[in-house]
Amino acid sequence: VTGDIGGVPVEKRIDFMGTHPGSYPALSSEANLKEVRRVEARLSAIPYYIVPREAVARMEEKIKDGDIIALATRVPGLDVTHTGIALRQGDGRIYLLHASTLGQVMVSEEPLADYLEKIDGNTGILVAMPLPPEN
Repeated sequence: VTGDIGGVPVEKRIDFMGTHPGSYPALSSEANLKEVRRVEARLSAIPYYIVPREAVARMEEKIKDGDIIALATRVPGLDVTHTGIALRQGDGRIYLLHASTLGQVMVSEEPLADYLEKIDGNTGILVAMPLPPEN
């Protein structure tokens, strides 16, 4: 839903896994590597949207509690580096419910917009809405 809430289109070649197969043991298989490269080519052809880091605070009211938040990166070939769930706290701001690098599930100490400022290489966020369960 990133484009729907005011995100801007971004063109980026997605090829990080395919160009770094040594970092992924499963890609030692030629068949797996070929499939990853095929998927990366398909993803690269699809424009995607991000809410730029400097616009996140202004867009918070459009982010819903429970939306999936992916942190966009400027790393060449990579689209996102981390994901979490939007959580609106008592102050009305959006925070990030996520697994820390220590493997602990936690809520960011500061609002998402402030949290992003501390992440070197972060360019913004992608926002996805979970699908409702099928009956």
